[in-house]
Amino acid sequence: MQLLELIVEMIQPSSWSDSGAGQGSCGMIGTQLIIRQTRSVHEELSAFLSQLNSSANNSAHSLLLQTWWIPADNDLLVQLNELKSSGDLTATMLNQMAHETNGLRAALR
Repeated sequence: MQLLELIVEMIQPSSWSDSGAGQGSCGMIGTQLIIRQTRSVHEELSAFLSQLNSSANNSAHSLLLQTWWIPADNDLLVQLNELKSSGDLTATMLNQMAHETNGLRAALR
């Protein structure tokens, strides 16, 4: 099972657009996980990824997961989508946007 499938199945499944009932979405851009969801889902996602991280600590292989929750108005959403489409979206940009909008950022190794 892929990480995205696991997230959608384990964290508030009815809140995702794939369910037909929710507004949330998730995808990958290169190695970056992009989640568009509510604050409560992002908080639950952070706890879930922490659990995954804890179980991976005993493994010889691990990776760095970074997540951001960015409250976005329509203008910022357009900007994010343009950056996402062009492939120019970077972790530094997401950090700045999260800071400017009083969003959240979590990094797990």
